[in-house]
Amino acid sequence: MSTRSLLVIGGAGPSALSIDACRRALLQGRARGLRVTLTAVSAAAPEIRALEDAADELVETDLRDPGQRRAFLEGRNDDLVFGVRDAMQIAVAETAEALGAPGNPVAAVRRAVTKDLARACLREAGLAQPDVALCRGPADALAFLERTTGPWVVKPRNATGSLGVTRLTGTGGLAEALDRLPDPAEFLVETFVPGEEYSVEGVFLGGEPVVLACTAKRKLDGPGFVETGHTLPAALSAEDEERLTAEVGRALRALGLCSGVFHVEAWLDKGAVVVGETHTRVGGDWIHSMVEWSRPGTELFDLVYADMLGERPPALRPVRRGAAAVYLTPPPGQVRAVDGWREATSAPEVLHAELAVGAGGTVSACRSSGDRVGVIVAGTPSGTGEAESLARRLCASVVFTLRDGSRHDGLGRRLPPSDSSTSTDLESR
Repeated sequence: MSTRSLLVIGGAGPSALSIDACRRALLQGRARGLRVTLTAVSAAAPEIRALEDAADELVETDLRDPGQRRAFLEGRNDDLVFGVRDAMQIAVAETAEALGAPGNPVAAVRRAVTKDLARACLREAGLAQPDVALCRGPADALAFLERTTGPWVVKPRNATGSLGVTRLTGTGGLAEALDRLPDPAEFLVETFVPGEEYSVEGVFLGGEPVVLACTAKRKLDGPGFVETGHTLPAALSAEDEERLTAEVGRALRALGLCSGVFHVEAWLDKGAVVVGETHTRVGGDWIHSMVEWSRPGTELFDLVYADMLGERPPALRPVRRGAAAVYLTPPPGQVRAVDGWREATSAPEVLHAELAVGAGGTVSACRSSGDRVGVIVAGTPSGTGEAESLARRLCASVVFTLRDGSRHDGLGRRLPPSDSSTSTDLESR
């Protein structure tokens, strides 16, 4: 009997969380006895080199390109096709279709990742949705603002990580919002949705969505919507959780998705649910690891592989633990010193921690997820409130001293001045 094979397309992005998610996807495939091939646009990229040992084969190719895909697939008969990166999801569907392997229909994936097409599909299916307009210049945007009631949100048609997303309360801020877009030639404007934001994480089993967790969000105040915290499982009433998960299930079916993993954003306002963006990959910001932590013994990707192979997936483990990711949000400025990082991250409950700025570095204004300077992910034996409180307390114990002498904790709060000379210069470590 020949060994079954798994093709993982596109590897990982440069972030630690993307590398971790891809590594788990590769290793869980190998643990199931699959021969794993990893493809990457650049096999020499550091993030791909970091994954070499987790795959049986590494091939440099860009399967988003039809010509390269045809050449690569000649003579191949991989059983499963998967990918963890947003940018590769259409290529994953196209490759699976070409191989006759299980997967989401190409049209469904295109619909899900193109925000205005997804909105139209969900509205047609009877789900509540904000008004939205595909704009190709300021005139289109102004016309939409004039015929609708604000506030509004300006966003790219296809992007992630809050890149180029701005909340508008009037026409006066439109020019600045357009300047923030990665592509001002084509963008969306939609009416703002109030309420608390959540995401729903899960997998498809037998073609049906199975929810593994609901995640509560924290975001920065201001014109952008950069996420600064995630708590899992969310502290929801049974009624609200049922409403949220039921509406997400309706949305996934309406879009035509039926395979793999999903991460769906939604708002809950006075019991009403509005589904936001739908992703055919795991949630970012370490949500993938928090899902597995919350259900001890669960391997997220192995559930998918077993289902795709037509085998009975491992039994779903119950939610037993809580987890939270809190991002550090010091104000913009040049950093003179950072205190307390080593002590904060040595706590046994810390599942992951990273800090991207030290003495001599600069904290930029937080316009997108890529501007965030660090994160602490904590896991506790029980209680979501306990995990979030712990992660926030650890972040608050980290102190940033800026070049102007001001001091701020990791949650961005200004602290009294200090005459202490014990600050840690991270450049000297």
